[in-house]
Amino acid sequence: MSDDTSHLINLLQRISQEDEKALEELYNCTVKRIYGMARKFVVNPDLAEEVVSDVFMQVWEQAERYTESKAAPMGWLLMICRSRALDKLRREKKFTEKTYSTNEENPVEDPHAEEPIVDMMDHELSKEVIEALEQLSVKQRQALCLVFYKGMSHKEIASYTGDPLGTVKSNLRRAQEVLRGSLLEAYKATGGLHGNA
Repeated sequence: MSDDTSHLINLLQRISQEDEKALEELYNCTVKRIYGMARKFVVNPDLAEEVVSDVFMQVWEQAERYTESKAAPMGWLLMICRSRALDKLRREKKFTEKTYSTNEENPVEDPHAEEPIVDMMDHELSKEVIEALEQLSVKQRQALCLVFYKGMSHKEIASYTGDPLGTVKSNLRRAQEVLRGSLLEAYKATGGLHGNA
């Protein structure tokens, strides 16, 4: 076990005893990585900061639930971050659906392309999926989020980002290819999708 891991475990133990200084120290040690993870899912920087706040609020309230044998402390924090980021995106989607029409062209050209991506967002992200997301550019992740969590069409994304329509379609196509390939491999390995049928 590394010194950094031991230190984080100690901080979580202190936080479980309502040690505010330990929470502040944990924040200073981990906020950059947690914010970076939040931005992989949340395009808006302000919303990403809200996610970070939600993460540390949950840590303060639930630090006693951390179990060293089940996860490394940083992994546990990033798992909370992913969960809070997806919650934020789902709430934003519900709000945006009142503004944006969903009757325009279908933003997903492959009728089966959405399934594994949405399925991934509703489950614990595997190492393979995280690595796949990290292969995407910021623009690709942004386009993906705008499609699946804001319900925007290709044209709406182009207008929102200022990117040419062709670029938007290219970013989405590439993002879907990378994620779909990684997800299918991960799900086959764990018996997901139709593996248990």
